[in-house]
Amino acid sequence: GETNRVIAEHSLNKNSSRSHCIFTMYIESEGQVRVEASYINKSLSFLEQLVIALADPKREHIPFRQSKLTHVLKDSLGGNCNTVLVTNVYGEAEHVEETTSVKALEKEIYLLRKELILHDSL
Repeated sequence: GETNRVIAEHSLNKNSSRSHCIFTMYIESEGQVRVEASYINKSLSFLEQLVIALADPKREHIPFRQSKLTHVLKDSLGGNCNTVLVTNVYGEAEHVEETTSVKALEKEIYLLRKELILHDSL
């Protein structure tokens, strides 16, 4: 790629590159780890498709039965079920950033709930 690269300057960068390079790396696992990883990736892909379908108000069919994961989560994601999130919070310094991000998410949830209340009252 470097031999075909074209460089042109502009006011912000004297050596700006106008070319693009795509780097693709294929990693191959072996044995049981590979099989388990493919099942996990497939389940997560089906979960993504399910969430996209639930978010689309025009969608008639919701694909809950694509995988065991989406079938088990059917009531939690698309039904009238109360869902509980269990988390572990660590007090060590190396985990502080993760713990504070939980607080930021709680604040965002609070603000979104206020917005919904305002929307419902209008």
